[in-house]
Amino acid sequence: MQIIWTDNARFEYFQNLEYLERKWSIKIAAKFMNEVDEKLELLISNFFTFPKINEGPIQKLMINKHITIFYLVEGKKFILLHFWKNYQNPEKLAL
Repeated sequence: MQIIWTDNARFEYFQNLEYLERKWSIKIAAKFMNEVDEKLELLISNFFTFPKINEGPIQKLMINKHITIFYLVEGKKFILLHFWKNYQNPEKLAL
């Protein structure tokens, strides 16, 4: 299985890292990076266990209570769409 990062997912991921470094610490940002790595490994081995959005093709994976990844499965590829901050208005999430 291969993980593909969209430009949007990469931008949101780094935006989250920058925020954590600026507001909290490098240690907290590193913890977030480790959480993401662990969850992506879990995704590769268990993608079928994560919920679909509105019975459509998009699935979600919570990194922690603050961040959720939205992704698509296409063949043997996971396409990361968003690193969504859960406190945002869900109506603004363009899937």
